Amino acid sequence: MSSKAFTPEQIAWLREHAPGTYFAQLTAEFNRVFGQSRSQAAIVSACFYRGIGNGLKSKNLEDLEVKGKKYRFKPGYVPPNKGVKGYSTNDPRKLARMQKTQFKKGQQAANYLPVGSIRYTAKSGCLIKVQDSGPYNARWKPAGRFLWNKYHPEDPVQKNDRITYADGNPQNLDRDNLIKLSGAEYVAYTNLRGTLIEKGNVDPDALQAVITLAKIRSRLREKRKNKG
Repeated sequence: MSSKAFTPEQIAWLREHAPGTYFAQLTAEFNRVFGQSRSQAAIVSACFYRGIGNGLKSKNLEDLEVKGKKYRFKPGYVPPNKGVKGYSTNDPRKLARMQKTQFKKGQQAANYLPVGSIRYTAKSGCLIKVQDSGPYNARWKPAGRFLWNKYHPEDPVQKNDRITYADGNPQNLDRDNLIKLSGAEYVAYTNLRGTLIEKGNVDPDALQAVITLAKIRSRLREKRKNKG
């Protein structure tokens, strides 16, 4: 059986004999010289770890290079579809069917929604479309935050602020139903709501009481923090 570790003598032998020798041949010769049964993977790993290379390409890569050479484009090759715009056919019936289903210039998609449209997603909640161009996040914004800023330009939503809803319904975007909470107030609100209100209860009076209590608790906590 072969020892797991390579001796200095074996490493010196690999450094001497690896250059110009494929690893399969190097492995066989190593095992013959040292009377061991090392795998090719072990020899490759030992050489790689010590920066010993053979300077040769893999035989598999060489075979692929030879086999693939005849399929490569030659310099100056002109593709048959050069200058062709889209699919082309001389069959008038195929051409008529193709043109019937092509998008026309300026044509809107069947699922196009105009600016101001509202959509509801499980991940992002209620969204409002604010523009037609740009990436998705530029076209669609959280409806509660966007409308609060529209209704209250003097008190815009900050980075950590949250919008909640007086009647507990996030689809009710009326001005009086939107309530802005700071990050700390929102944490207090969610904790109190889970403690004081039975799950599934969306009574507006109960929710408003919890929101008011959350704001008071948040301000008291902030005052204690500033004092202490």
